[in-house]
Amino acid sequence: MDITIKQIPKLILITDVLREGEKTIEALSKTTKIKRSTLNYYLNILEKKGFIERTRIQKKQGVQP
Repeated sequence: MDITIKQIPKLILITDVLREGEKTIEALSKTTKIKRSTLNYYLNILEKKGFIERTRIQKKQGVQP
């Protein structure tokens, strides 16, 4: 999966928020103001590139850098 120039600002925004610490998908969506479906798309990119790791946290999906 290649990253386009158009995607870079959102990917940077997401990684900047995740540098503050582990977040649930819901919290990350609220903080970044990115819809959950779109956020999942970007998180899949970051996960496949090895920048993040997803884990389940008490029935909620979380993301960590």
